Amino acid sequence: MTFRLFLAVLASSNLMLGGQMIPPSCEAQLISSANRVISAVCRKRMGAMKHSPASEVDFVASLIENGVDMLEREWKRVLAPMGVDVGVAGVFCHQSPKVTIHGPPPPRAKTLSCELADLLVLHSHGTATHKVFHRATLVQAKMYFGSPVSPDEPQFWLYDTWPSFSIRAPGFDPRLRDFEGDDRSGRYGLVSNAHWKITLPVNPLVAHSHLSLDFGTFLVRMLYDMDPAQPRRTSSHGRQVYHNSSKDWSNTVWEIVEVTGKLALKHMGKKKGLYPTVLPTRIGGHVLAFLTEQSKSYVIPPTPTEEVGAGPGGLSIFHISTLELEG
Repeated sequence: MTFRLFLAVLASSNLMLGGQMIPPSCEAQLISSANRVISAVCRKRMGAMKHSPASEVDFVASLIENGVDMLEREWKRVLAPMGVDVGVAGVFCHQSPKVTIHGPPPPRAKTLSCELADLLVLHSHGTATHKVFHRATLVQAKMYFGSPVSPDEPQFWLYDTWPSFSIRAPGFDPRLRDFEGDDRSGRYGLVSNAHWKITLPVNPLVAHSHLSLDFGTFLVRMLYDMDPAQPRRTSSHGRQVYHNSSKDWSNTVWEIVEVTGKLALKHMGKKKGLYPTVLPTRIGGHVLAFLTEQSKSYVIPPTPTEEVGAGPGGLSIFHISTLELEG
């Protein structure tokens, strides 16, 4: 599938799409297959990996390197009979852009600087009438060993209240940003060899609670929350992203995509001992097209020839694109 971006102004988040984009009858199958894939990339030594994931960086790398093709195959099998095509792809960056938070910090915060996120999860849906809708959330990964985790400050401050902040990383505008306190902007990901849980920013962080979901379940709920016509839609899994928006949230998501797209990336997993050699970053055909279509002035090298470190400007991206096929 070739995914095309239609740069349309989406006038309202309550826009009805004239039908359900993904049939509700597919939900259970999509959740089951997604959680099966996520479980595998968390537990297993896969591909060129020297061992199973053992750090936050490892889990994100395994998701991108190994989970992309597996999830795409599983979901194509479920959605193709329903007239929906699906593509899954990703970009891995070893480092994350740093932010400086503005405002009075909480007592435990010894600094105003922290990572923005470990991963941008982005869903793009194209309708049969050539409308394109986007939804996204940022994910900060934390190792989880079964006991409640006290999140670090000022990262928790950022995700809990989303005060104004600036991104101080190459390629980003240093302007002050305001996500309007919308907690859908970010989630914690509790990662272990047993599972990957997505949870709201609470203190302490607990994997098994009514506030947490299996990552695969969260991804599927995100797909369904895209469509206002879906029954039981809550719009709580991810946040709508618009083109030509004046809001910092949407502009920041597209800026992350653009900055990441300009990087000549290499997989630096060997720094943590996950891979025996440096691997080319997984970029995938769909993400390559998605990133480069926003500007024809650059191309991500699919097979970089020299070893370069992934600078702190980019951010790992997990991109799901769905497209209604014309009957």
